[in-house]
Amino acid sequence: MTLGILGHRDFDDKEKLEEVKKIVVDLIENQYVDRILFGSRSEFTHACYWAIVDILARYPHVEIYKYCTRSETAYLKEESELANKLEAIDHKDNNFRIAFFDGVYYNEKFNAGKVSYLMRDKQIVKDSQFLIMYYNKDKAGLTRSGTSIMFRYAKNRGKTIFNVADKLDEELK
Repeated sequence: MTLGILGHRDFDDKEKLEEVKKIVVDLIENQYVDRILFGSRSEFTHACYWAIVDILARYPHVEIYKYCTRSETAYLKEESELANKLEAIDHKDNNFRIAFFDGVYYNEKFNAGKVSYLMRDKQIVKDSQFLIMYYNKDKAGLTRSGTSIMFRYAKNRGKTIFNVADKLDEELK
């Protein structure tokens, strides 16, 4: 089973990370999640990564993947190659291994610009059975933010969504 993590670009509600940790542990132990997918360019997903990386040391079978756009692949390719080199140094230390991504997913369709992030996030939703999201209507404002679009997309596809934001759009409850 796969868990995707998506949320607003700006995130300052660090107290929510404890809730994220509890959800991740529950999904690993009770729903057999063994793969976690992250996007990029989001303070929420970045904060979640660092919040759960220590937890994952107890679950070495869980793999973590980064989904990225074309504009990010050059940097991430080097990062991935470095992770593989470091992993080869010490196979016994799982804490060391999980400080990096187990893999990077890139699709030519994730070209460039704002649409590329929506396409990447759509792929994360498609590839996940569960989603931890930080979607706050007030934060999204009156515009159609990428997070609000993905929240609706995931909901319409029957995905199990754990929205850790306090405020939720009334029409989506």
